[in-house]
Amino acid sequence: MKEHIWEYRYPRESTKSFNYFTTYVNLGEGRSLAQVREKHKNNISLRQLKDYSRKYKWVKRAEAKDEYDIQKRIKEHEKEKEEYFKKRLDRIKKYHDATDAILQTLLIDLGLTENPKTGKYEKKEYIQSTSVANSLKNLSDANVNNTKLALRFLGLPETIRDVQEISMDSKNTITADVNVQKTLEDQQFMEEELKFMKKLVDQQ
Repeated sequence: MKEHIWEYRYPRESTKSFNYFTTYVNLGEGRSLAQVREKHKNNISLRQLKDYSRKYKWVKRAEAKDEYDIQKRIKEHEKEKEEYFKKRLDRIKKYHDATDAILQTLLIDLGLTENPKTGKYEKKEYIQSTSVANSLKNLSDANVNNTKLALRFLGLPETIRDVQEISMDSKNTITADVNVQKTLEDQQFMEEELKFMKKLVDQQ
């Protein structure tokens, strides 16, 4: 059973007329009767098409189809946007989990927290202060930048004055205005978004 006004023939509308209408409606926005005539190799007069259009409400039916398509695209876009945001939130959470795990390992090595495997404080015998300092600095930098990304995700500036961009390093920058649709089409964005953070962690 046809559900929409453009999918079925009007009362007393011939198969021939409906065929021309189908061509008309499928032309999309900006359609015209002249285009329909061209599609059918001018085998019908413009006058006859106008008569069909007036009698069987072509414009009304085509506009209903256009509005349906618009609403469908909006719903699809909202679904894509929701999935995209879900992926970003998941990435942010995983990154926090990773940095927390690295920090926990560092605290165990320093003897500042219990080793969960033994239940004892077991400071590593050989651990350099410079290595500890570098590890803490890298973790701190990584968490700061991850917080900036989270703020951007929420549509907020990272600081009161900074409303333009987050500078990661001399070669990698994330802009404040994220075009969701463009991002969805660019599969590399999600891979590169936290590349600089992974670099910091890998330096441990």
